[in-house]
Amino acid sequence: MKKINPQKLLLITLMAIAAYSCNKQQSSDGRIWEADQDLSISTTGDYAIKAFRASATKPRDEIVFIDTFSNGKSLRAVVDRTSFVFLGSSFYKDRYHVYNHYDNSDGGTFVMEEEADPNTFVLIGDCHAKDKNYVYLESFGILEAADYKTFKTRMGIGCVAKDKNGIYNRDQKIDSTASEFKSIARQLDQ
Repeated sequence: MKKINPQKLLLITLMAIAAYSCNKQQSSDGRIWEADQDLSISTTGDYAIKAFRASATKPRDEIVFIDTFSNGKSLRAVVDRTSFVFLGSSFYKDRYHVYNHYDNSDGGTFVMEEEADPNTFVLIGDCHAKDKNYVYLESFGILEAADYKTFKTRMGIGCVAKDKNGIYNRDQKIDSTASEFKSIARQLDQ
């Protein structure tokens, strides 16, 4: 049997501890969170999503953990941990619900999209998602003005979309003759 150098063993042990603890972060209330992209779990068993707080002098540098919905209900009381996934943009879902993170400088709020169908909910562009009934916009919710059947967007063009009624930048209908949006509209028709 090969003898292991004690210094090498110590180095390997320290590297393993560092790798394990790099995902652990402490929130301002003292809780320790096992943080990842999808769902963070505290040592007390609470669930949260990780977000960022920003200020004029420190843009997006302070990590915050959002552990309640905008209505005050805890994520742990609603979220199915085994199926919870981050879809992209500001959207998350589990087998029962769809969620939207309304980003803001204080870290934002987390809401359940009550009307959304998690079985058919998919990300369709940089900022938009769709289920069997509605089109959704990140940090906004149902995009009421969108014509569901003709709505088009795709990845890589930002929050611009098109339907039979016109071109939209986020939730605002824009002048479809503006040159910067004409080319995007043509891309969506291809």
